[in-house]
Amino acid sequence: MHDDLKTFLEANVPTGKKKSKVQLGVADPKLGAAIQESVDIHCESGGLVLEVLRGIRCHFEKMIKGLTGPMAAKAQLGLGHSYSRAKVKFNVHRVDNMIIQSISLLDQLDKDINTFSMRIRYNRCLAFLHGFVWDAAYEYYFSVG
Repeated sequence: MHDDLKTFLEANVPTGKKKSKVQLGVADPKLGAAIQESVDIHCESGGLVLEVLRGIRCHFEKMIKGLTGPMAAKAQLGLGHSYSRAKVKFNVHRVDNMIIQSISLLDQLDKDINTFSMRIRYNRCLAFLHGFVWDAAYEYYFSVG
């Protein structure tokens, strides 16, 4: 668990006898287990907690004065980008792999286009030969018969 979260919980959750009555609603059960282990606060994570969190997200703009819909959307987008940057660590070799794969894809497309065009040429030749052979057979049949 992060030190900032631990400090926040210790500062804002009641202590003493009131602490035993406090239950903290958490969406992620693993986070709840980590909080319970490090700060000794009972955590709940279930359907009721998820419904409460959904309601808070739905009406968050009305609860916070001065927050508008576009501002909340920008904040969520920024938080999402920050979270994804932290989760997906940048790897220099990964960029090279993408370039190599794109070059390979272009080469394969070039080969497929050449193969396709050769098949079209071959089929045109066969169609021409088909007509030529048919005409020759027709003439031969009437000249003999």
